[in-house]
Amino acid sequence: MLRSLVGSEMCIRDRCHRCGSLSGRKTGFDNAMYARTQVEWIKERLRHFPGRLYMEVGGHFAADEHAARVLPGFDALVKPKIFSQLIRDGVTVEILFCLNAADIRSGRRWGPEAAGDSYAESALAVLGQYSRFQGLPRPRVVFNRCEADSPCIGEMAELEEALHASGYRTYKRFEIAGYPHEIEHVLGPEGFLRDEHVTWESEQGTSSLVLVTAIGSSSGKMGTCLGQTFLDREKLGIESGYAKYELFPIWNIPLEHPLNLAYEAAECNVGDVVLMDPFYNDWAAQQEEVVEPLVAVNYNRDIDAFPLLMDMIARVVTPENYMRSHYHSPTHMGINAAGLAIVDDAACSMAALQECERRLERYRVEYADKPEVVEHCERIAKRAREVILVDL
Repeated sequence: MLRSLVGSEMCIRDRCHRCGSLSGRKTGFDNAMYARTQVEWIKERLRHFPGRLYMEVGGHFAADEHAARVLPGFDALVKPKIFSQLIRDGVTVEILFCLNAADIRSGRRWGPEAAGDSYAESALAVLGQYSRFQGLPRPRVVFNRCEADSPCIGEMAELEEALHASGYRTYKRFEIAGYPHEIEHVLGPEGFLRDEHVTWESEQGTSSLVLVTAIGSSSGKMGTCLGQTFLDREKLGIESGYAKYELFPIWNIPLEHPLNLAYEAAECNVGDVVLMDPFYNDWAAQQEEVVEPLVAVNYNRDIDAFPLLMDMIARVVTPENYMRSHYHSPTHMGINAAGLAIVDDAACSMAALQECERRLERYRVEYADKPEVVEHCERIAKRAREVILVDL
């Protein structure tokens, strides 16, 4: 039976004190180990693709503040540093930055409470962050969900003009009726074949890593990866592939670990939840030799999309492609060494609980008119407290 609320509060405060304050926290995460392992795992995946490896980069590219809050010792800038290290090691790296033309047309905004900067201003500001990191290439900008029969006007035209004036190359990918379910149409002349194919002059005869990033959610990163993979084969005759650079949820720790609960708290305003990956678990159970871990976690959208994604991949690449033989689950698509770098589980758990509570206070203000969001986060924070108390 759980202790009383007062007793629980005292125990948690004591654990917080022992793990350190937010300003001087005990290290719970080995950032150097994480960076080294992530670099090696990316190189290993890249070896399997003679063309390009399109790697969808989840979360914030330039600075992952959420990870820095919940993983004491995590360097918020480690992601671009990892990519810079790959370049120093001789890997050819390119960047595609995705924008959503439908969001631009609808007037979507990216400032606090969706009332701040315009889409165009936010896009230029985010792109400007990439120049801070020495050695990274200038991104090429992809406008997804363009209207094939309509001219580029208004804010989108102004943004494209500003991008060209700043030296960015831009490409258009178009709305596809029936995407992604009507695969024959998606792969036809009014589907991927109509899109502008991004190529690079520097990649002749070599494999390359293409980082596919975005201004934010629903920007078409996965569609860009699949479309480019298809066009690489159709137009260049090269076998490319797809992978995901992931951090959260952490696939090889328990489903209800406070770190995964904190990720769910960060996403509960958009409805994402962390689940067991049934495809990974079924694959692991069928192996003749025991695999570690026996179970894995992922999040709902990747799990829901996996069967359709694999159907499309089967049509986009040859039977010999690495994805056909090794992608048994959405977890297998990811590259995520974060779980191996946790060196103090208690410190990370307490930091994750603090993040759940921080998110809850924020949602109480920003979503006062959406009680379901606040209530969802309250349940997550309560569960994080319960998990931590069990381990006291």
